[in-house]
Amino acid sequence: QNENAEMNHDAVALINHQIEDNKKYEVAVADDSAATCSPEGGTQITCAETHKCCTSKRSYLAGTAHESQPRLALYAICCPLDTHCKFDTIFVSCAPGAGPDDYSGVIAGLQYSQNENAEMNHDAVALINHQIEDNKKYEVAVADDSAATCSPEGGTQITCAETHKCCTSKRSYLAGTAHESQPRLALYAICCPLDTHCKFDTIFVSCAPGAGPDDYSGVIAGLQY
Repeated sequence: QNENAEMNHDAVALINHQIEDNKKYEVAVADDSAATCSPEGGTQITCAETHKCCTSKRSYLAGTAHESQPRLALYAICCPLDTHCKFDTIFVSCAPGAGPDDYSGVIAGLQYSQNENAEMNHDAVALINHQIEDNKKYEVAVADDSAATCSPEGGTQITCAETHKCCTSKRSYLAGTAHESQPRLALYAICCPLDTHCKFDTIFVSCAPGAGPDDYSGVIAGLQY
């Protein structure tokens, strides 16, 4: 619980930084060509015509529902028209490329009540099992010296072909419940092509296009807490 308060403080600082940095993309309300963003309970902003609104969503932060954290109102930022909105728990950011918005970072908490947690846990198990089964086509025998061996804590060890690397899930919150309190959800690994990076969304992991640093933004609010 002591860490939750610190994380809540860090979240406020991060959001305030985003809001302050966003001001350079805002224009006067009287600009008819602009887009006006009106987040529930948050500050209304108006984006320049080259930008669009991306408004945060209610989710869980370190196991506490958004509405139970009074300092964390919903907020909006302006994103270029050739980007899409990316939602990571209670945060929102601009992600490269036009297209549908990315809600994967709040898959575990977005506007769900505690009564629905059991159903979501079941869905999570099904999704992970599907990933593990689909991943087998990229695995090779342990004796292959050129391969990479992935050993997730408490999960099944796998060996990836030399054209692939390990991406191993991280501990996080699923619908407000800590990973270690969900015994059916062991950590797991998948094989990702060398020209991709690992993308972490709450308790899930996937392969994201492009080599480079791994993307932990989806578990920014809960990772190993």
